Amino acid sequence: MTEAWLLSRAPEVLFLSLILSAARPLAFIFILPLFTRFGLQQGLIQGGILVAFAAPVFPGVSAELQVLPPIPVAEIAFLIAKELLVGVILGLALGLPLWAVVAAGDVVDMQRGASMGTLVDPGTGEDTTLTGTLFFLVTALVLITSGWFTEVLLSSLYGSYVGWPILQTLPPLSAEAGAEALGLLDALLRTGVILAMPILAPLLLAEIALGLAGRYTQQINVMFVAMSLKQVIYILILPIYFSALIVYVQGEIRDLGDTPTVLEGFLNP
Repeated sequence: MTEAWLLSRAPEVLFLSLILSAARPLAFIFILPLFTRFGLQQGLIQGGILVAFAAPVFPGVSAELQVLPPIPVAEIAFLIAKELLVGVILGLALGLPLWAVVAAGDVVDMQRGASMGTLVDPGTGEDTTLTGTLFFLVTALVLITSGWFTEVLLSSLYGSYVGWPILQTLPPLSAEAGAEALGLLDALLRTGVILAMPILAPLLLAEIALGLAGRYTQQINVMFVAMSLKQVIYILILPIYFSALIVYVQGEIRDLGDTPTVLEGFLNP
């Protein structure tokens, strides 16, 4: 019985089903900062998350492969590459708010002169600023406690299989698709600067005021006073700023509910 099973197509179907079911969630996990920042894309934790994400898709892929004729190796490689690409695009679309708040924190720390104080990102091994990390943790807390994981993340991942089934090939990407990718980077930088403005504006006004005061009062050490004053302003504004940050994150939760539609527009511009 075991020999008959080995000689049949069952091992091939099982192996292909495992690979194709796991390819999209794998790329998704490696891109989305919610997983990478907390080190959830490594070791047994990654394997557990990957199995949990791929398990609902596996039976359908396996059943479809059993009724199809053998797929050529070149087409299998193309399907795997397509699944990885779709997972990367999903991770970029859903990770945009998280990267934006980190960028806002980086800009704020650079302006207040605290960019030397950094933390090590456990996911990438790169240095991150203190305020960027704080904004990221607050955003992640709001996302997790607001049902974002099930209502947006999981629905976007599994909703993408409706628009782009695993065994469906990807259409040729055009120049418009490249423009959409650059648009994501543009939206990231623009959103980060806008999010940082409520703190940047008072810091810039304080520097201008101290610059004018130092011009007419030579005894003032402008550099020393500016560093202290900017830290005080930063601490006073931060609690008020968090309320605006939470409102922004809640708005992003509603907007990101259309991620499968965004994906379809990206692949079919």
